[in-house]
Amino acid sequence: MNETINKIEIIKSNIQHIDNIIPLFLRLNLYHYDNIDDYYKEYTRKKVTKLIRRAIENNKRDIYIAKKGQDTVVGLVEIQFKTIEDNIELLDKEYIEINSLVVNSDYRSEGVGTKLLKFVDGLAVEYEKEYVELKVFDFNDSAITFYEKNGFKPFACYYRKYK
Repeated sequence: MNETINKIEIIKSNIQHIDNIIPLFLRLNLYHYDNIDDYYKEYTRKKVTKLIRRAIENNKRDIYIAKKGQDTVVGLVEIQFKTIEDNIELLDKEYIEINSLVVNSDYRSEGVGTKLLKFVDGLAVEYEKEYVELKVFDFNDSAITFYEKNGFKPFACYYRKYK
């Protein structure tokens, strides 16, 4: 494994990290918008800042950052703790959903994404969650390959019919 990975620290983000994580969310948004422009909006920096600020301040989602050194954010994972209960057909479950996982393009293939996934796995064990779940679009072949390499298996398939 690359020596970079040994220098990576994963911490929960706070409002002081916002300027360092916005570029990663902007890049992710643009990637999705470029591939599904009838589903995603193209966000401005101002809009992303507002959404991230709200998520951090209201504890709606937890954003963990992978830091190299004092100020270099090389990746992040955004998660939510979820519960299924009292559903008419589904078993009660508690799990972690990964909403976003982004690695700075300068640090791809250096183990940052894998380290973030292992960190989330550790949270699932620590908080006694049954599994970790995520969604990935079918156009994102590299992400699908990455997730499968890290033990994720396809679970469901969503279909859409436009009117």
